[in-house]
Amino acid sequence: MNTATGTERRCPYCDRLVGDVFHEGKHERSVQTIEQTSKKWKAMQLAGVGIIVTGILCGIALDDGALAAAWFVFAGICVYGYARVMAWWNNG
Repeated sequence: MNTATGTERRCPYCDRLVGDVFHEGKHERSVQTIEQTSKKWKAMQLAGVGIIVTGILCGIALDDGALAAAWFVFAGICVYGYARVMAWWNNG
């Protein structure tokens, strides 16, 4: 409200005074969040996490699986990192 000049701000939809108090009405606009990251990159990130988990489980389950587990974890980190970078590259 601008009382110094005598003008009042009014809602263009219902003509109620608009001030510091939140004004409720039927005309309120709903906010819709838009996710820009495509499902391709999200799926690739999920695949990377799956490969990492597979590597960890290999390391736990197999007696001589340390080398295989290390390769799986490394590959999973690479896939996940690539997907994150590409999602950022495409969407900013």
